[in-house]
Amino acid sequence: MTAITWEIPAAQVLTLNRLPRDRHALDARKKRIRALADRQLPAMPEPCFWMVAAHWTIRYGKGTTPKADPVNCAPTTKILLDSCVAAGILTDDSPQFIAYELFARGPNLDVRGLYWVTLTLTPTAAMPAAGPCLPI
Repeated sequence: MTAITWEIPAAQVLTLNRLPRDRHALDARKKRIRALADRQLPAMPEPCFWMVAAHWTIRYGKGTTPKADPVNCAPTTKILLDSCVAAGILTDDSPQFIAYELFARGPNLDVRGLYWVTLTLTPTAAMPAAGPCLPI
């Protein structure tokens, strides 16, 4: 099992609820998150050469409402996952290697204006090949 935690300023987090409409602003935010993700990766991460489950735990800053939905951080987690692929932690981010992703909310942090995003990669049994659905 491999776990990596990133600390991201709230102003840089991309969420499904508040994506910039301007393509250039969106690209700039993506680049900032990617640079931050690359800097925070461990020096010698353990590579995963098998199918894994990606479990994301999102910890919000102090005072964040309990209604905050962790799956809304998917645009940010995608960038973090791409950073892991570029660093060689994962062979590929296709469904062939990421069996599924889970999103959970952790307890709020004691400080405002930060997110902690933790990715835990757990080896999983091989999934059957995709194909047509058969009647039950």
